[in-house]
Order: sequence, then C-alpha cells, then structure tokens
Amino acid sequence: MDMPIDTIEMILRLGSAAVLAGIIGIDRELRRKTMGLRTFMLISTGTALFTLLGVELAIAYGDGVTGGAFVDPTRVLQGITAGIGLIAMGGVLHRDDRVRGATTGASVWVVGAIGAACGLGLYPHAATATAIAVGILVLLALAERVMHRRIRGE
Repeated sequence: MDMPIDTIEMILRLGSAAVLAGIIGIDRELRRKTMGLRTFMLISTGTALFTLLGVELAIAYGDGVTGGAFVDPTRVLQGITAGIGLIAMGGVLHRDDRVRGATTGASVWVVGAIGAACGLGLYPHAATATAIAVGILVLLALAERVMHRRIRGE
C-alpha cells in the first residue's frame, strides 16, 4: 500500500495551485473582470485540495484488489469539473444579444485544471498550462487590439 502524502508535499501542492492561479488571476484583476485574483486562487486551491483528498482516499482505502474498497480518484475529478463549470458559468452574462465574460469563465475552467494538476503533483503540467493561459490572455489580447484597429482603419 502507498504511503499518504506528507505534509511538506501537501503544502507544496496546495501552495503551487494558489500561486499559479494567482498569476492568471492578476490578468483578470487588472482588467477589472468579475472574477479576479482571490477568486482564481481559491478555485485552484480548492480544486487541488479535492484532488488530494481523492488521492488520499485511494491510498487509504485501496484498489479493490488487496481487500479494500475500490476508490476511483477520477470520479473526484469528474465532480470537480462539473462544479467548476457551474462557477465558470456564473461569470458569463448574456445581454443585448452579446455574451460577456466568456474568457473569464474559460479562465476559471483552466485554473481548476491547474489546481487538479498541482493536487496530483504534476507540476510541469500545471506550470506549462499557466504559461500558455497567460500567453493567451496577454499576448492574444494585444493581437486582438491590433487587429481591431486595422479593421477600423486607425
């Protein structure tokens, strides 16, 4: 049977989830979006904790082969994904035939996945996803502004 995750590793997983989500949350905060730094950090940290709990349950209660009850940690991820989807939709508004907040909603989805990766100790995955998300939010926002100026003939 595997050993439970030690305290230092648990702190590292939860802390990295908060920090990486904070990097993305800064962009949302600076753009004065409905969900920002603290929200993103809390979502990612909570996701990491639920993921850790799923891993710990699987370690503690076995795999069904050694006489313990079967615990499938992927079911925890399914529940997290559904919950984050609801939170993400809370930031999306439909007004006057326009959808607003979709990027923030998608960002919530990404920070949830980053939190899950941290909860599993998959730091390279989480860091890479963070870098890609920041690139999308920052670099593509600049590119969109340039394109819109060209379209308007400025």
